[in-house]
Amino acid sequence: MLNHIHLIIQSSDVSGFIRDFKRHTSYELIKNLKSTEPNAASLFTTENNNYTIWQKTNFPKLIESADYFWQKKAIY
Repeated sequence: MLNHIHLIIQSSDVSGFIRDFKRHTSYELIKNLKSTEPNAASLFTTENNNYTIWQKTNFPKLIESADYFWQKKAIY
């Protein structure tokens, strides 16, 4: 699927990591879109002229088994 990613991370502050990851990748993606595909950047514009790349929600899952780990680690 092209509309989501799985991250396997370990951190003492997972929510902080996700926040910073989203902030950085949003900034870089919009910067890239503006320079290469300006019309596409407008697809991510909100009502107040901000940009939204990521959904506000996350669905973290604890990896509790090797099977679950390998299922999520699969590269498509």
